[in-house]
Amino acid sequence: MIDDALVVGRLMELSDSPGALVVTYAAEREVWTVTVEQPDAPTGIVAQAIGPQTLTRRISDLLHVAEW
Repeated sequence: MIDDALVVGRLMELSDSPGALVVTYAAEREVWTVTVEQPDAPTGIVAQAIGPQTLTRRISDLLHVAEW
């Protein structure tokens, strides 16, 4: 679980207004993400265990949003 994380990473979209945020928690046997669509939104916060393909897709999606 998140409490047993060995590595924590954070990827955030920086723009004029606060953007999306993905925090990863790598434990011994699984990776969890917490995804926040908008920091001040009352909903849109999701925590779940994911696999390598989903993690790659989430990071890629966030990077594509931030392209120049």
